[in-house]
Amino acid sequence: SLLTVIASCLLLIAYYWSELTYFNVQWQKVINSYLAELMQDISENNWQVGFILIGVSFLYGLLHAVGPGHGKVIISTYIATH
Repeated sequence: SLLTVIASCLLLIAYYWSELTYFNVQWQKVINSYLAELMQDISENNWQVGFILIGVSFLYGLLHAVGPGHGKVIISTYIATH
């Protein structure tokens, strides 16, 4: 049933939480460095760099939101709006 699938997913997330958090932090560092490079490149007024910067910033925001502390806000917002 759907409840079993949800419970299984939650158990897997809980079991691998420390590894997921470590992976998340490492990717945030990589993306942050790439964002810094893009910010330097955008000074050339290259519109393509601007679009890449927007996409990478969105990806960084997603990874950041998954991190510790943000889950409570996301769940609370979901519950409050549904």
